[in-house]
Amino acid sequence: MDSKAFKKRRKNNAQTQEHVAQGVQITNVPRKKKQPPSLALRAFLGVVGLLLVVATYWSFDVISKLRSPVRRPIEVLSDEPLIQKKEKPSPPPKFTTPYVPVFTEDTARKEAIVAAFKHAWKGYERDAWGYDDYNPLTRGGTNLGLEGSKGVGYTIIDSLDTMIIMAQNEAGIDEELNGMLERANAWIENELDFDNGGIVNTFETTIRLIGGLLSAQHLTHKDPTQNSVYLSKAIDLADRLLPAFDTPTGLPLTNIHLRDREGHADPDNSGWCSIAEVSSLQLEFKYLAQLTGNEKYWRTVERAMQVVRDAFPPRSPRLPSIFIRPDTGRFVPFGIRVGSRGDSYYEILLKQYLLTVIQGLVHTVELYPFKAGDKAGKISLLPKQDHLVCYLGGLFLLGVTEGFAPVPPKKATFRENQQRKLRDWSAAMNLIETCMEIHDTATGLAAEITYFETERVPAPEDEKREGKDWYIKVRGATADDAMLDPRFILRPETIESLFVAFRITGDPKYREYGWKIFQSIEKHCKLPDAGYTSIRNVDKIEGDAGREDRLETFFLSETLKYLYLLFSDANVLPFTDYVYSTEAHPIPIFQPRFSTDIA
Repeated sequence: MDSKAFKKRRKNNAQTQEHVAQGVQITNVPRKKKQPPSLALRAFLGVVGLLLVVATYWSFDVISKLRSPVRRPIEVLSDEPLIQKKEKPSPPPKFTTPYVPVFTEDTARKEAIVAAFKHAWKGYERDAWGYDDYNPLTRGGTNLGLEGSKGVGYTIIDSLDTMIIMAQNEAGIDEELNGMLERANAWIENELDFDNGGIVNTFETTIRLIGGLLSAQHLTHKDPTQNSVYLSKAIDLADRLLPAFDTPTGLPLTNIHLRDREGHADPDNSGWCSIAEVSSLQLEFKYLAQLTGNEKYWRTVERAMQVVRDAFPPRSPRLPSIFIRPDTGRFVPFGIRVGSRGDSYYEILLKQYLLTVIQGLVHTVELYPFKAGDKAGKISLLPKQDHLVCYLGGLFLLGVTEGFAPVPPKKATFRENQQRKLRDWSAAMNLIETCMEIHDTATGLAAEITYFETERVPAPEDEKREGKDWYIKVRGATADDAMLDPRFILRPETIESLFVAFRITGDPKYREYGWKIFQSIEKHCKLPDAGYTSIRNVDKIEGDAGREDRLETFFLSETLKYLYLLFSDANVLPFTDYVYSTEAHPIPIFQPRFSTDIA
């Protein structure tokens, strides 16, 4: 879409951008009473081929897909507000809803989220300053790199834009947050040295550090191309990461030695790359190319995406294995899933998925090929869903609306692909409800992994939940033998989808859902003096005995940021102007300097 067409579409959607709606009801799939699956359902589950739904191929380049001229960046920590006031009166309602849409801020709840950020940050600054990760129970820090890494400030850099966004509000500058930001900036300028990084993960370093630096650069400079410590550090780091792409195919290796500038294959997975990692570096490197005018950043990630695209056979459903070989550019026969090692791939593509409906709940499944024996070449279905997958509801809504929010839709709302878009809207709404359903635990928090009961894969008798079609594997989850499945590690994915759904529909129930999750975090994860922890089992109230000694950086960069934006005015960093990266760093939509062969 060229810039003129984009502007015309934005003009045509001006009224719907007010998000004012009354009267057309969103119909979610109702929850049915527990009953045996029907013959039709058994047949559906028996025919694996029907599960390979051919989803419409979406852009490999989200930023290029949503092209527009560069928006004037926000000057943060000045008197200019993040909320852009509208001078014209709101247009008359275009749609009707069973609820009253609300898009103004909820000040009290927003302030509670800010207080939570300060509580977590004070602990990190007191106990683990400069370390990559924070261990709040032992009051120390750890670094994510290998071979004696001294740390490169993952927590500090990943949290920059959260502090910047929260520090400015209608009441003026939050001086306490501003002080925290000044100390973070001083550390970056005077102490950050990427030679200290050792061997780090290419993907995580890109989305957390380059993404964090570039988002901070945009939010603090009217002219984001202006040189600053943020931009210079981003360029330095990107140049250190580029050797990871020096493979026969151009696919990046999993790890990179920051000092020696040498790529390292993944020692734990036969040197293969995960599809999520190789296909999720575009936003950061392309925005860096945009700011610097250096085309090498653009072409490097463009080449990697072309390899992924070429790996699919003709007329295939474009559902990739979670692993791809960096030496040949071919997929490794392995699982197909939208959770771990696959999630970010679908974020960038925006539109590819697998769904099944069981007992009224919409959830995802994982597909695994049989590699030997009588079933070789066939596929097994596993009704398992990572908490990571809960980003998918919000992703569908963005795919349907592209950030322009007609609420709620009816057939006439969508001029093209009406049935597909209505299907995707319905899937999004039901996925979000499912992700809230699995928060129905003793703590009110969702487990890291949830399983769904089917006729072929029934729940173990000792793990069945009365009146539920899902369960959590908790056997062995003791202090000495903690399983991964029942943990809650402060993940943001459900809250991300609630934020997207609220911004697009104005339905206040999504704020209530988010507030309920936040209250559970406050009750079960918050430490009295400072910091938050993960918990080992969401289905047990264990107090301090059930805590895990880690506060993930994404709690500060994603979970609390999405909660803050959920309760902010809808004009703060809107979808019409920004794309939120995999790590929730807002990147402005721009008119690309360079051509693309992928989008």
